[in-house]
This record gives sequence, structure tokens and C-alpha cells, in this order.
Amino acid sequence: MSQEIRPTLARILNKLARVLAPPAGQDPTVSSGDDNLDLSTRAIFDYFPHWESRFDVDGSQFGGRFNDYTLVDTTILNHPDLAGAIDLAGKAVLELGALEGGNTLLLAQKGASRIVAVEARVDSYVKCCVIKNLYKLGPADFVLDDVRNVTLDRYGTFDVALVAGILYHL
Repeated sequence: MSQEIRPTLARILNKLARVLAPPAGQDPTVSSGDDNLDLSTRAIFDYFPHWESRFDVDGSQFGGRFNDYTLVDTTILNHPDLAGAIDLAGKAVLELGALEGGNTLLLAQKGASRIVAVEARVDSYVKCCVIKNLYKLGPADFVLDDVRNVTLDRYGTFDVALVAGILYHL
């Protein structure tokens, strides 16, 4: 990991660690030293100045105005022709360019048994970790890495690879 990424990642992870794994019975607003951290879902989403994706958490909308993963046009995973052609249940899936975890959430909902989602941007990676914890995405592992580093030796084999919205970045 590059030296310039480490301070940003450490700052974000230190603040969010208390959000993602608060002690049992802890009030959603916690005083910690000079901080008064609001640990509500709204505060977690508001911590980041910009979200691309919209998420429904317990009936409330959070995140951005774009990329509503419930819509057919947002992701190929919702396309009716694909849904009938590919059964993801029990499959190992490699996702390149996870953005904020919207497709990862759908992969888990469609029954993928193992998901390795690679994301190169620190803020997006941390947002993915937020989504993983909010939705309890057990089969998903988010990795902060460049997709050009993905090799069989490093990541193993998969049944399916999802590469959506990334090729124009390479």
C-alpha cells in the first residue's frame, strides 16, 4: 500500500471501527474523548461527502442519487435475460471494481457462496466495508488492491468474474 494512502485509510478506519463494531448495548451516539460520534446509519453515510450508489437500509434510502441497484438499468445482474441464464447460487465470484458494494450485495442475495471484490480507491473500499457490515454480507471479502495485481497465485480461481464499469479506467 502506498505511503500516501495509509494516513487516509487509518483516519477513516479508526473513526468507522467504532461504527462497524460497537460494543454490545452501546448507544448510537458515543462520547469518546473530545469526540461525540453519532453512530446512526444516517451519520455513517453522511461521513462521506459523496456516494454514487443508493441503498435501502431498513426501509430508508441512504447514499447517492444514482446507481439504484434495484433497477434493471443500473446493473447487468438485474437484467432478465441474465437472471435466467446464470445461476450464481453456490458460485465463487470475482468482482473487479466494487465501487461501493452495490453489485456485491446483489451477488450475495443471488446466493454466491464466495465473493472477492477488488476495489482500488480507499474511500470506495471503506464504503464497501460499511455496506458489508450493514447488510451482513458474510460471503463477501473486499480487498483494497489494483485489479492489475489480480493473479491466480494471489486470489485463486472463481466460477464467475464480474467486470462492470472498470475497463475505461485501465
